[in-house]
Amino acid sequence: MRRGLIASAGVVAVALACAAIFGKPIMGAYLAAWLVLLSLPVGALPLVLGSELAGWGGSAQNGFLRWLLVLMPAAALLGLPVLLATHALYPWAAHPVGGFAGAWFRPVWFGARGVAYLAVWTWLCLSALRPPDGRARGRLCGFGLVLHVVIGTLAAADWVASLSPGLNAAGFGLLLMTVQSGIALSAALLLARQAPAEAPVLLVLAAGIWAFLHVVQYLVIWSADKPAEIVWYLHRANTLGVMAVWLGVAGLAASLALLGTSPVRRYVMAAAGLLLVAHVVEMFWLVTPSLRGSFTISLLDIAVLAGLAGLAWVSIQAWRPAQVPA
Repeated sequence: MRRGLIASAGVVAVALACAAIFGKPIMGAYLAAWLVLLSLPVGALPLVLGSELAGWGGSAQNGFLRWLLVLMPAAALLGLPVLLATHALYPWAAHPVGGFAGAWFRPVWFGARGVAYLAVWTWLCLSALRPPDGRARGRLCGFGLVLHVVIGTLAAADWVASLSPGLNAAGFGLLLMTVQSGIALSAALLLARQAPAEAPVLLVLAAGIWAFLHVVQYLVIWSADKPAEIVWYLHRANTLGVMAVWLGVAGLAASLALLGTSPVRRYVMAAAGLLLVAHVVEMFWLVTPSLRGSFTISLLDIAVLAGLAGLAWVSIQAWRPAQVPA
């Protein structure tokens, strides 16, 4: 863990230097890549807490979901460039508005809230790593799930939705949380290299809820004829954006195809891998068009994502599954 934190501090320093030099281009890529990294512990958290409440805490992939929780301190530290580079990312920082929105989106309060979100998530993740202790653990799981939903909703509004002024999708926070949990679940199955009996059902539930929220948001926005929200979709409706949507559909279809079959390892791994790629691309689809006007993936995006993925791997390798109680 110490090596991971030292590497995180180095990446933070490099990111801050790049933000000062290059501004918006690199910070847009950094924000999307960091949200992918953050999804590993934050997306695993509700799955771990919910499985413990349901009595499913001993499964193989749940052990690896718990393993992902150790990334939270490093992910929290890597969020500092985002909180400190608001003028390079968010339009409300360069063009303040009045009223409640103006008071809410002040850089100082934005940074303070971000630190609070990351601190609470870190506390919850580290608490969930401790061995269960009966009734107190049940209270922690229930309270933690409620707290995660509240923080996840606020963080989605602050870090992603506020990139596009006028976007007021009520279910956006829940949608982003399903993307995060989809990333964590897929990564945990790939790390476990096993196909537990419940894996197909978990993949279908995660992908089904995620697809349902996407469809509901799309229908509500178009039926209400809200110009700002429609423009948000139009910025993502170029050829590459449509290909990203079909990639998500392919991931959903691959998970649905697992139903009614025995959990053959290679099929489960293929579905999990496809869903992981789809969700990672989706995170860039959600973030970068607000900064670039359309959905694109550049070499800079790939380089920043690869750098943070390498850091995540170093942090994970500092721990072993046996050190994290299942």
